[in-house]
Amino acid sequence: MQWRVSDVMTAPVITAPERTPIRELVGIMSTHNVSAVPIVGDDHRVVGLVSQADLLPKVAATGMTGARAARRGTAAKASATSARDLMSTPALSISADAPLSAAAKKMQAKKVKRLLVTDDSGELLGAIDMAMFHFLDPNHEMVRHLQRLLAARAKSPTFSDPLVHAAAQQLLAEVARSSMPNTGFVERASALMIEQACRVLEGKTGRHLPPDALQLGRLQGVLEWIGQNLSSELSNAELAERAGVSESHFRRIFQEAMGMTPHRYVLRLRLERVHELLTRTSFSIARVAAQCGFNSQSHMTACFAAAYGITPARARQQARA
Repeated sequence: MQWRVSDVMTAPVITAPERTPIRELVGIMSTHNVSAVPIVGDDHRVVGLVSQADLLPKVAATGMTGARAARRGTAAKASATSARDLMSTPALSISADAPLSAAAKKMQAKKVKRLLVTDDSGELLGAIDMAMFHFLDPNHEMVRHLQRLLAARAKSPTFSDPLVHAAAQQLLAEVARSSMPNTGFVERASALMIEQACRVLEGKTGRHLPPDALQLGRLQGVLEWIGQNLSSELSNAELAERAGVSESHFRRIFQEAMGMTPHRYVLRLRLERVHELLTRTSFSIARVAAQCGFNSQSHMTACFAAAYGITPARARQQARA
């Protein structure tokens, strides 16, 4: 028997129209605990996909000046207001009638872990994930242990572990290689992957992935507030309170999403604002320092020189030359 995509796909799949606002997309991801949402047109055909990876540039660009966002290539994502503006196109899909090996080959070639399943007209039918390609006996000891660990959690966990990833890639390669994969190898690799997944869930190894959609929504609101209040103190405690999480949890999700600490991010935005005011206004350097949240002109000068290699006064002279 040759397995087909329709034999293992999940359905239905949560979707959103092209006009869906960004904040509503974040809410959909959080409510349904999904990392990506297919975007459909008025004819119900898939036109794109919005994932957490698509949301991160918008979050990261919040608070940047327009010129800086453009230099980083994030201007379009930063200004997105709806799914149409933010989605990645085309969404990778496969026919429900395609052999399972074809899905495996496509995932391997495109380096993705999920494909949307469509009919001949392009209408969405479901989705297929890498982890669906093989299951151990549901009565296997490790499978039951994994089920108990998952049942003890309020929501499905996300994590990254090199051994789980490697085992999954080997399974994918074996299924893609032939319509008759080596059953013994597949079972041993599956057992290893599930056992290591259990170890990760038990806290013995592995690490968390970037924050989920709810955390991204919280961060976006905080970043918008930072950009509008650079003259304020902006302590970690205050920012965590605005995000609705503990200070330690806020520092962790901020670091994971932004690649830097909250303090470093705030300092970077303040220095960008300093440079903007120095070159576009006639404000005194002391006034610029106060408006950008520095406790003294000397402190601002030291930070500015460390970041740009010149003093604020020299930067202003060069801009006017």
